[in-house]
Amino acid sequence: VEKVFVPTKSLLSDREKEILFHVIHGKNSNEIAEILGLSKHTVLNHRRNILTKTETNSTVDLIVKTIQEGWV
Repeated sequence: VEKVFVPTKSLLSDREKEILFHVIHGKNSNEIAEILGLSKHTVLNHRRNILTKTETNSTVDLIVKTIQEGWV
């Protein structure tokens, strides 16, 4: 039964997971952009997409959900 309900696709893209990792570790968008070699606007876009996909309204909500769901 468990195999029937295993998601076939991850909720977040690899890049979004990478950005989430840095958010959890306290990095702001400017720092993440510099670390990953992206523009700040690209990072902000990814962060907005992460909030939408996870159905959260803020970074705090996102981190709480990440912990509750066992993503870290």
